[in-house]
Amino acid sequence: MSDTTQVRRLSRWWYALALAIGFVGCGATAGLGFYRLDQKLDSMHRGVMPGKLRMELASGSYTIYHERHSTVDGKLYSSTDIGGMRCRLTDTASHTPVELSVPGTSTSYEFGSRKGASLWSFDIAHDGTYELQCVAEGDQHHAPVVLAVGDGVGGMIVMTLLGMFGFALVGGVGMFIVHRKRKR
Repeated sequence: MSDTTQVRRLSRWWYALALAIGFVGCGATAGLGFYRLDQKLDSMHRGVMPGKLRMELASGSYTIYHERHSTVDGKLYSSTDIGGMRCRLTDTASHTPVELSVPGTSTSYEFGSRKGASLWSFDIAHDGTYELQCVAEGDQHHAPVVLAVGDGVGGMIVMTLLGMFGFALVGGVGMFIVHRKRKR
């Protein structure tokens, strides 16, 4: 009497499943990430400078971006730099200046009709109304530029990319496991 053991190999469909998890996960993460990034960019406070921009800000960390290509009140603006302009941020209730510093990490974005790069970062200790004012130095005329203020887009970009990488990794590991089990 012979004892035959039959080994079942995994179907090739498991490859497709692992690949689908990777692709669908990457696609969903990218779609959600880009949607949230678009919403974040749309919600930023924007002002044409030289000039003033009044904003209601909650406590937290913020970044000021120079939007090289942007639209404000239906008008398209395009500029290369903000050289020759001085800017300051003030708490309108106490008239206390808020320190603007160079961000620890440079962030830039190009999304839809907007193209921007980080200029300064600042921290708000308490909720309130703040005013960003930029003036041309000396008697110089300065072409209009758009500055956008928001709580940062760099983290959102990084999280989206990490999520996409994570799903790609899950799909790749899944395919590796299927391959190893099929070889047995």
